[in-house]
Amino acid sequence: MHILTLTQPVDAGPNGMVAAGSYLIENQNGAALMLMAAPGTATLEPWTGAFRPPDPKNILVIRPGAFGDLIQLTPALRALDRKYPNAHLSVSVNPKFREVLLGLPYIDGLVPYPVPLEQAGEFDMVLPMEFALEHNESAKDMHIVDALAAKLGVEVPENYRHADFLLTDDEKAWAREKYPRNKLRRIAIQTAASELHRTYEQSQLVQVMRLLVADGWEIYLTGEPRQITTNKEPNIVNLTADQLSFRQSAVVLLTCDVALGPDSAILHVCGALGVKALGLFGPFHWKTRTTNHPTVWGIQAVADCAPCNFHSWGPKRWPVGQPCEKTNPDPKLRWCPVLASIEPERIFDKLNRLVPKITA
Repeated sequence: MHILTLTQPVDAGPNGMVAAGSYLIENQNGAALMLMAAPGTATLEPWTGAFRPPDPKNILVIRPGAFGDLIQLTPALRALDRKYPNAHLSVSVNPKFREVLLGLPYIDGLVPYPVPLEQAGEFDMVLPMEFALEHNESAKDMHIVDALAAKLGVEVPENYRHADFLLTDDEKAWAREKYPRNKLRRIAIQTAASELHRTYEQSQLVQVMRLLVADGWEIYLTGEPRQITTNKEPNIVNLTADQLSFRQSAVVLLTCDVALGPDSAILHVCGALGVKALGLFGPFHWKTRTTNHPTVWGIQAVADCAPCNFHSWGPKRWPVGQPCEKTNPDPKLRWCPVLASIEPERIFDKLNRLVPKITA
């Protein structure tokens, strides 16, 4: 962690404006804002304020995102709340991701990220989650819940590992009214992960979709607002055209029989909500990601280079010297050949076993 001091506001793009001031910030984010700032208007220095008093009164956990990681952080947050029952527990999160933690009874407050330094001084225990997963050799073979818990200094019992994501009755009623069911089996498909190396090759995903439509499924495509452009086709609904929020997209999953996606947030949302889901895994092993979700299944692709446990870092988006790096000279057009080894027919067959066709 570092202290970033800005003498002028900085436009952080999708993350909005960062006002002048001093902030507690993760290393990579601080370096990125340094590059965005006008020359001579930003400084970055190491933060040395981490300490763990035996009986804290105000605890701040810092984990900027993302959606899936924050959902998988909830078992560790519950354990932290049990360890310090008399403490006020707050979480600092990027404003884009804060909605995933709304309504959780063990979280007493949400603090913006980066954390204003003056506000950070109000807490007697500050727990940064930087490198809990990324660039952490010990975390490679650990379940994500255990890796996050270890960073917080807690353990999560086997019978207490479920993830939390709470939706209101009003949100559920909205989804039922907005997207009413018909007699078709309904599947939600997340077409891409936040990182390209965890994304299933798109032409093969189209093959899966064609098989599903031919078999009488109704497909709901999920993702970032306006992420997907499609022609109007029978039984395919592009939810990204509706520009739904994350919570709105999540509650629509409750109207679906099953979801399909890469190693990404949709699997963790389904796990928390009790919705069936099928995940496609290559760079990471499903056993380290979804075994705490009883309703989530995985297809694991295997190869000499996988699982590589690669996390992107700054401009480094692909593991150096691996087969995926050679698929295309343009990093934005590359794909994971390990994931691509999962045949569309295999995915189709597994989905039909999870949600069999009802025959008269």
